[in-house]
Amino acid sequence: MVDVVLSVIKIKPDKINRLKKWCEELNKRKKEVIETLKREKIYTESAFLHRTKEGSFLIYYIEAENFNRAMELFCKSEKKIDREHKQVLEEVLDNQHFKPILLFHFKIKS
Repeated sequence: MVDVVLSVIKIKPDKINRLKKWCEELNKRKKEVIETLKREKIYTESAFLHRTKEGSFLIYYIEAENFNRAMELFCKSEKKIDREHKQVLEEVLDNQHFKPILLFHFKIKS
């Protein structure tokens, strides 16, 4: 069974553009991102920006073989892109973090 995780994290109000620029950088460095995901056995990683009257939120969707193991590998990684990603997330994200509970997940294998 694949672990499916959705996280909602508040973004510091003055850091939205910084986050957008970093996401643009990640898209340019897709090859590095894919290498990292393969090493962590993450099958899908998606990030969304959601704005409400309460603020802006980063919504993260991940499918991984083992989410906890993937996060452990990410946290210990010395790869440049992972170090940069950790640094940007620490800079732009607020401490408000919500982890919705998965009620169901269906996927058709291709």
